[in-house]
Amino acid sequence: MAEINKPVKQFIALSDRNSVRADSVVRVYVQSDYLMVQTADGEIYQADGLYARSVWQAKAQLLEQIEAALACRHPV
Repeated sequence: MAEINKPVKQFIALSDRNSVRADSVVRVYVQSDYLMVQTADGEIYQADGLYARSVWQAKAQLLEQIEAALACRHPV
């Protein structure tokens, strides 16, 4: 029987209005009580708390999603 792999999303949702490609993320950091994401083009986005209860839990979960997406990339 063939193994079925669930595809990993390459876009990471930061809010209802913003998503970024996992391979464009260069920095994830906490500023005050906000989770911030910077992309390769210099844009900075705020993740609006869709991930977890605390900003630190949200950061950990977001980093796991990015790592999973990057690990599943196919070489071009």
